[in-house]
Amino acid sequence: MTNNVTTLPTAARSVAVDFNDPVAVYLDSDIFAQLQRVAKLMSSASLAPAHLRGEGKLGDCFLVAAQAFRWRMDPFSVAQHTYVLSGKLGYEGKLIAAVVNSSGKLQG
Repeated sequence: MTNNVTTLPTAARSVAVDFNDPVAVYLDSDIFAQLQRVAKLMSSASLAPAHLRGEGKLGDCFLVAAQAFRWRMDPFSVAQHTYVLSGKLGYEGKLIAAVVNSSGKLQG
């Protein structure tokens, strides 16, 4: 079994993050604050998808940024491949295929 815990450097210390733990991003205040900054920038980007633009979309952008963090992908690239259907955030098939293919879990 491989070790999924990665140590991330911060300004004052190193933070161990288990990318397979879905709540890890919420328990570390430095990571949480960085995701908030990314979400704020994303919501103000004129080239972000319409469903993620504007002050009222900060939470939606945070969801995308947090998922991108867990997938270890660029949050702005992930955002470009999202959509909303019946009030739920969805991800395009080609993005999911990229996540699966890059995970290394389907070898052989």
